[in-house]
Amino acid sequence: MIFAALVIYSFGKTSQAITADNSLPRTNEIQLFTTPDESSTVVATLKSSDEISPLADILVGESARWYLVRAKNGTVGWIKQNDTDESKKLERFFKALRTEPSLSTTIAPSSPLRSSARDTITIPVAMNGSSVVVPVTLNGVLNAKLALDTGATITVVSRRIARSLALSPLGTSKVGTVGGIVNLPLARLGSLKVGEAEVQDLVVSIHDFSPDPRIEGLLGLDFLKNFHVSLDVRRNVLVLGPR
Repeated sequence: MIFAALVIYSFGKTSQAITADNSLPRTNEIQLFTTPDESSTVVATLKSSDEISPLADILVGESARWYLVRAKNGTVGWIKQNDTDESKKLERFFKALRTEPSLSTTIAPSSPLRSSARDTITIPVAMNGSSVVVPVTLNGVLNAKLALDTGATITVVSRRIARSLALSPLGTSKVGTVGGIVNLPLARLGSLKVGEAEVQDLVVSIHDFSPDPRIEGLLGLDFLKNFHVSLDVRRNVLVLGPR
């Protein structure tokens, strides 16, 4: 997983598609990559006249910024920042939406902060290698740490969590993660909270994926899609705002 200054947005009525200009002037085409890496697979090649909707931006390393977009046909992929007008439009779009939290060096990992400016919730997170570890509360009684995974379609919890909460199995399902497609048992959570942000009645998969017992699952898109989400690993904070 690659994370740095990541921003993921869910859009309501105010969201607007952006019409692509000549991102690649010589070919008049825009390539969408599976990951923010030019060596990854190209999932689609768009024409300059195609509409794209911005979904996320990510800073890889110190200077390589990428934008996650959705094409009109539903294809989702990454575009690398460049000097074209289209790239500048995307940059302005995310700057207008991004929340810049003000932090204190004395923040405890378990102390979420609320920003009155945008009614957002700021949660300190921890880095574990390339993973971003988020403290969560399950069913209002069990605290655990999940790794943030924007490639996971649904949230994953460990077998220990499932046993501790006496989760009843709902069957199995094929689940997409950054590691590929796996067949996992499913269960239903009454609630999942990150700071003060809560999603109720969430179907999750059960799997011990991590060799580190301190990380007991993945926080997936089924939770994140309910919020405007900003992650800045240089500040070690996750910011959740109302959708």
